[in-house]
Amino acid sequence: MQADVLEYYDQTVSSPSGSFYIPAVLRVPQLLQVVKRRRVKHCLSRKNILFRDGFSCQYCSSEDDLTIDHVIPASRGGKWEWENLVTACSRCNSRKGNKTLLQANMKLRKIPKVCDIACSA
Repeated sequence: MQADVLEYYDQTVSSPSGSFYIPAVLRVPQLLQVVKRRRVKHCLSRKNILFRDGFSCQYCSSEDDLTIDHVIPASRGGKWEWENLVTACSRCNSRKGNKTLLQANMKLRKIPKVCDIACSA
């Protein structure tokens, strides 16, 4: 793997073969490509769902006592995937329970979708 030095510190280090400036900023093109390929789609987690939804309930906008809700309940075949998971306060999650949105007479503030931020892991 090759790195390009974009900036150096003013200090040098010495070795038996000479004196060298210390790199301060490196650019590693291959590493950037790996990071670009790693998208949140592969990092589906409670934390990332909360982040995507702005840390607020997708039914009532509350920011208290947040949980994760399956839009289509797991007991009805709903999967643990971006488009089926939303942030919900415990009150709304309990109210919706094992029902569909229509049965619970509830609406989402926005349609859940895959989050497009770089994966931190």
